[in-house]
Order: sequence, then structure tokens, then C-alpha cells
Amino acid sequence: MKIIDKFSFMVGSNSPISVKKYHHEMFVPAHSHKFYEFVYVESGFCSHFINNRIHILFPGCLFGMKPFDTHEYYNVKHTSIYNCLFYPEAVEENFLKFSQLPGLNQVFSSNGSNNWLNLYINPVFQTEVVTLLIKMSKECEEEKSGFIMMLKSQLTELLILLSRAYEYGQIDLNNEKYLKVNNVLKITEYINENYSKPLSVEKLAEIADMNVDYFSRTFKKAIGMTPIYYLNIVKISRAYNMLIDSDMSVSEISEKVGIDDPNYFSRLFKMIIRKTPSEVRKLDIMPGNDLDVSH
Repeated sequence: MKIIDKFSFMVGSNSPISVKKYHHEMFVPAHSHKFYEFVYVESGFCSHFINNRIHILFPGCLFGMKPFDTHEYYNVKHTSIYNCLFYPEAVEENFLKFSQLPGLNQVFSSNGSNNWLNLYINPVFQTEVVTLLIKMSKECEEEKSGFIMMLKSQLTELLILLSRAYEYGQIDLNNEKYLKVNNVLKITEYINENYSKPLSVEKLAEIADMNVDYFSRTFKKAIGMTPIYYLNIVKISRAYNMLIDSDMSVSEISEKVGIDDPNYFSRLFKMIIRKTPSEVRKLDIMPGNDLDVSH
């Protein structure tokens, strides 16, 4: 596994902070690094494997990681991200204060846990977050006089903004501007909690109080995939975690996630993870370490 100790390939100076936008179309192999990383997903979709757990990322998601957290991206679908990297010295003066802020304590805690920050940024904050990341990216690119001081100031602003977004939590149900997005988020939460039950597009549209066609279009626009594809991703993500955490058979796990046919489950698993369930259990490795990334 690759350990990245410098991000000089992103910034031409000795800046302790780097911000850049990337567009991913293929698997990004397992790696870790000696600096903090915050990533905001602007568009697209991917599965994120970190510290032996799979998580689903879609537009509006943000995550933050400690140095030496191991992660990779796979099942990547036209994914654009803003990548904010910084060494500990970039926040040294305020490290203790950051570690006490809601949400950020998961990243800056010193207890050695595997906690990391993973949240959906409320639309109330999304524009402000992206605007700030664009400004930071421009500072990194242009390297004008005093740019490192400016980056440190902007990083402080970004981290405080993310903590406030974490505190803000769910969308205001009375705000009509975000009602459609909220309906979709309610459905993703419903799927996350009821993935093992029989679910159809019609059932999900009924819960969202929308007609089927409008619901499908709204869901795909907000999340970047169809409702059924999202449901399958959740099923397989949960199944993957069961494979590495339990001694249950593949058939038992298939049944646990609501797929009656173990053969179909195995085909779906391989399509998404690109390894069979038995390969994952036997090798006990991260899902993409030997994937063919040429496609």
C-alpha cells in the first residue's frame, strides 16, 4: 500500500496546505498519507473504503481523515471532488480548539480511534463551502505574496464552517427551497434503515409523496444514481461489512440484506465490489487492490 508523505506534486512550494479540484473516472487504489485530508464531493458517485468500512459518497458529501487513515475509491461514476490536504503544523496554533468543535473532534481527537468525519453538507452551507474551496484552490495555483498566510486563514474559516454544518444537521422541513432535496434525503435514510425489506421504486415514491417518474428524476439529479442502484449499493455495502465482521455464510448474508437468491447476490456483489464474496473473505484485503483499472 502506498503511503504519501508529501503533496508537493500538488503545490509547487513548501505550503503546508493544498486545495485542488479533481475529476475521477476510475478506481483510486488504497493509500494513506502523513497529513490530514478533507474531501467534498461536488458531483458524481463512488464507494469509499476507509478503515475497513464501505461508505457511499454522492454530491454534497464531505469527509475528513486523520494522517495514516487508509482509504480508496472504487465504483467511481463521473466523480468531481475538492481535495483539501494540510499538515498538522497548518493548524498547530488552534489544534486544541479545533479538537473541541462538534464534528471536528472526530478528526482531531488524540485518542487513537478510527473515527473520521462523514456528513452530508446541508444545501444551506454548500455554496459557502464550495466558494471557499475555490478561493483556496486559486491561492494554491497563483501563489501570490502572502498566500500561505491567506490559506491558513481560509482553512480556519473552512473548518469552523464545517463544524457549523455538522451542528446544523438536517434540513429545515419548513423550508420549501429544500423540500425536494429533503424528500430525497429522507428516502436515502429510509433505504439505509430498511434495505433488507422488499422495496420498489413505486414504494419509495409513495413514501416521498411523489409520482414515480418525478421521484426517479429528482432522486437521480440529487444523488447521481437511480433509487434501485442506490438500494443495491447499500445492500452490498452492508453485506461486505458482514463478510469481514462475521462467520455467516454467503447465503445467510444474502438473506440478511434482503436478496433471496444467493447466486444473484454473488453476481451483484462482484459487479459492485469487483470481487466475489468468497474472494473478499479469503483474501481479507481492501476491495480494489488488484483491480484492472484500465477501463
